[in-house]
Amino acid sequence: MPLTNAEKANVMIYQYAKQYDYLLDLNNHSRGGLTASVALQYANQHGLTDIPIRDSRFYGTATYVPAYVQQLEQNGFTYNINGEEYKSKASSAVHQSDFVGRPSLLLGGNESTGGSCWFCYSHSSYYMERPDKYLFDEKGNYIDVNGNRVDKPVDNPYYEDFKNIWTGGDKSSINPSIPKLIVPK
Repeated sequence: MPLTNAEKANVMIYQYAKQYDYLLDLNNHSRGGLTASVALQYANQHGLTDIPIRDSRFYGTATYVPAYVQQLEQNGFTYNINGEEYKSKASSAVHQSDFVGRPSLLLGGNESTGGSCWFCYSHSSYYMERPDKYLFDEKGNYIDVNGNRVDKPVDNPYYEDFKNIWTGGDKSSINPSIPKLIVPK
């Protein structure tokens, strides 16, 4: 099948990043992960390799992340920081009840990385990191929902959402939504 416009745009971004020595950090949710995966396969199959993808994160993706990791290996990109060599990497976050990232017949088929509830989850509810319990500014001062400095802590509504979606309200649960590194096999 021909590439979608989004896949073509990704290939163009890959070409541009390689041409101008940029490092790419990709964040892909749902269908976006499939778009990134197909674009990387297409680019590699048509002679564009060594694409400077530093990190790819997938959230409830429709692509099978271990296969994407294998494609990253074929892409062959490595980079150096302070004399240390690194390879492209990919990670995945998939709630146990994700209807896109988990089923293996037509969609992602990825392993669950967490979630302890079945009916509190929304496919659009992924977090890169655990939100703070209270709201505060860049200097550590407590603020309210409007950004005004206050003397007492104000609950962060994003923390409450996170807690309910990923833990079923269990305050002691660790953050299961942080993407987990997928290692090539």
